[in-house]
Amino acid sequence: MTADAQDDIFKELTEAIRKLIEEAVRNGAIPAEGFFITLTGPGRSDGPADRDQSPFCRQLTEPGIEVLDSPDTCYIIAELPGVEPGDIRFAVSDSALHLIAETPERIFKKTIRLEGVDPDSLRYTFRNGILEFSLRKITGTPASVTGNP
Repeated sequence: MTADAQDDIFKELTEAIRKLIEEAVRNGAIPAEGFFITLTGPGRSDGPADRDQSPFCRQLTEPGIEVLDSPDTCYIIAELPGVEPGDIRFAVSDSALHLIAETPERIFKKTIRLEGVDPDSLRYTFRNGILEFSLRKITGTPASVTGNP
């Protein structure tokens, strides 16, 4: 088998797999969030030529999270390098803070469990890739924040 024949077979296989995965996502068999695939082969460090247009090429990343505690407030700091304010979405409930930020290169996603804080007191700022949240603690209840979903 020649090198050209191997390249043609690889291209056909790559295209067939890409089509199957995209069809599965459209039909709901595979959730689109958090799914990513890169196919490479001999002499191909970048994978398929059209991967930059594919929703599968973005890297799913957990943002760096730091939790700071004061007597009456809980602070959550998320590092989101390369993210613009319009790329960020979040929601807070009694039990969790859900954060997602999407750029063309990657998706940052994190769920932070909350206990003992008032979700209605949520305040936030975003500057230079750093997103800071503050939540007032509920009096008499120890606050607990974890990064596990």
